[in-house]
Amino acid sequence: MSAAAVCVRLRATIDLRDGSVGYLAGRGRSVDEIADACEMSRADVRAAMRAADVREGRCTLWCATATCQSYARGEAHSATLDRALALGWRHDLRARLLCPRCTR
Repeated sequence: MSAAAVCVRLRATIDLRDGSVGYLAGRGRSVDEIADACEMSRADVRAAMRAADVREGRCTLWCATATCQSYARGEAHSATLDRALALGWRHDLRARLLCPRCTR
């Protein structure tokens, strides 16, 4: 049996997208890249990343701008926030967290 046939059989019984979303997010891929690779909508990618975070005990901080899909990932909330602030993320006047692109 070929590897492709095994993947097709596994795909029918196990949804591999959830694991691959967490893997791609851990490698710093954008939400659009993950959505294209996993054939999912951006909202489904965000939901899958939340599920992967819960399973792995990680934290993802999202940019508060409605159209932006930027995120920062880390091990714990405080460590992720510190890392995001060091990378140029800022709080606006409403205390929302914004990525460097949206703060300009």
